[in-house]
Formats: sequence, C-alpha cells, structure tokens
Amino acid sequence: MEQSEAQALERYHHAYRNDLYQAIQITIVADICGVYQAREPKLLERALSVEPMYGILNLITDTGLEFCGHPLMKGRLQHLINALVTEAISSETVQLLAQFFATFDNANSLSAEFSHITLALLMLRELRSAISRVTDHTAQIHSVEGNQAHDLVSSAELLVQVADVLLKGETDSGYLQQKVSKAKRLLSQVTL
Repeated sequence: MEQSEAQALERYHHAYRNDLYQAIQITIVADICGVYQAREPKLLERALSVEPMYGILNLITDTGLEFCGHPLMKGRLQHLINALVTEAISSETVQLLAQFFATFDNANSLSAEFSHITLALLMLRELRSAISRVTDHTAQIHSVEGNQAHDLVSSAELLVQVADVLLKGETDSGYLQQKVSKAKRLLSQVTL
C-alpha cells in the first residue's frame, strides 16, 4: 500500500525496533567479518561504517520504508535480498531481519516471503557450488552410465540456475528459455 512520504516515515518511526536493528548489525558484521569483530565495540563501530555493511544497513532501512509504503523505496527488498545472498549472510541474520520487517508489515506476508526467498537463494548458492563440482566429476566418467549421469546432473545444474535467476527477480525470458531448452535437450538424451 503506497502512502505519502510523510505517512510512510511516521509509520516507520512508530514501528521501528532499535533492539532488533542493533542485533541485526552485530550478526551482519559477524557473518561478514567474524565474531571477534562483532563483539568488540570499537571494531564493530568501524566495520559498520564501511562497505558492504554500510550499504546493507542502508538497504535494510530503505526496505523497512518500502514495507511502510514509501513511494520512493519500491524495489529495495529485492536489492537487499541480492546483497545478503552475495555476502552469504547466515540464516540467523535472515530470521532477525524477518522479525524486524514484520514490525512494518501489517499482513506479515512480505516479511515471511523475504525470509523464504532469501533462505532459498542462500541454499541455491550452496547447491550451485556443489552441483558444479558434481558436474565436473561426471564429465570425467566415460561409460554410458557416466554420460547419462552427466546429462542428468548438467540438466539439474541448468534448472537450478534458472530457479536462482527467477528468485533474484531477473526475468529475461530469452535467457531463461535458453537454459530450460538446453536442460530438456540433455534430459532427452538420457535413456534409462
């Protein structure tokens, strides 16, 4: 629901929870820089003032404003999700962020969706890495079964890439169709 800038700011400040925001700051620094830096006040303060933490914290504020209906903050949620996935933020941080955003989200639907999308993308990141390694190994198996396994794993890798792109909000249909077509072609070569 879009509101005026003043209404959105008022709603944001009314719902804002500093305790959650500070906990989020600490977990983000722990995720990116390590626990020691997050626990030492001077190191924490310094870490919060540099990229990528500073940029992520700004996106968190912008996303909270987006949840409150600020007309200039549309699309910030997707930018935040992409930044969090790039930095491989922990599920603990994602859950804290979902709690934080729930305070601004009357229906709780966007904050829950945020959590599911972000966690799915973090898992897809791990899966893409693992499946890429499996593809490398199956490419070295030269039997009929090895070739079929390679085609199956390669098609799965392509479909995982498509899921990743879709959840990141990138919808270049030509690119996605190309990946899906290639996966189908690989699957059609498998005869079990």
